[in-house]
Amino acid sequence: MKRFLTIVGAIALAFFIGILALISIVAVKGRALDAESKRYADQVIINIVSDWNKQALLAQASPDFARACPAACTDALFEQTDKLGAMTHYLGSKGQANINFFISNGIRITATYIARATFAHGAAAMKLDIVKKDGKWRILGFFVHLQAIPSPGTA
Repeated sequence: MKRFLTIVGAIALAFFIGILALISIVAVKGRALDAESKRYADQVIINIVSDWNKQALLAQASPDFARACPAACTDALFEQTDKLGAMTHYLGSKGQANINFFISNGIRITATYIARATFAHGAAAMKLDIVKKDGKWRILGFFVHLQAIPSPGTA
């Protein structure tokens, strides 16, 4: 019985040490992913919204984005946002990266950021969903909430 308890104890200790090591690795990797994804998010948001550049969005779009938001979707988005005019001040983004484990698909790394900016004719908040695949970040979703919509005669 003593030998059995020793073996079970050793297995439990090894399992506990393995879990601690995994948590430590994920914590370190998570901080690095947060910094990396924030740099990407800020850069791509500025590239898109500084002058409402649809091509900057499409160039960074993931295949999932392209399937979910066809040309009519992006055209409608930029038809509305163009009325804001050029960006005057970028207020930065907030968000974080997430590491998800799926039994069927493995690991999926995503991040979500909310950014705010002011423009010649108003302000907006942008939500950016991104995914890291094959070592590159790509856009999964891009949403704009107009906080001040210009009147028809002012744009």
